[in-house]
Amino acid sequence: MLMYETLWSGDLNSLATMPVESFLPVILIRQIGSLAVEQSYSPVSIEFGFDPEMVFERVRPMPKKKPAMLKNIDSEFSKQTEG
Repeated sequence: MLMYETLWSGDLNSLATMPVESFLPVILIRQIGSLAVEQSYSPVSIEFGFDPEMVFERVRPMPKKKPAMLKNIDSEFSKQTEG
């Protein structure tokens, strides 16, 4: 874990001493991130936002009628209350 912390802090010299197996999570995160529409990084988590239409648009194009059927949803989240 110390090696990951030094790598994420920007110490590129630590790459020379890392075992190859340690790169697998980094490579996986990079590849998944390339497919995501949105990415959010924090010290606690990494979040990806995916759009199924974007993933499948190479396999099947969007029907011509679909954009006319889509509309914005006008809503608000309810506020959390105790109890």
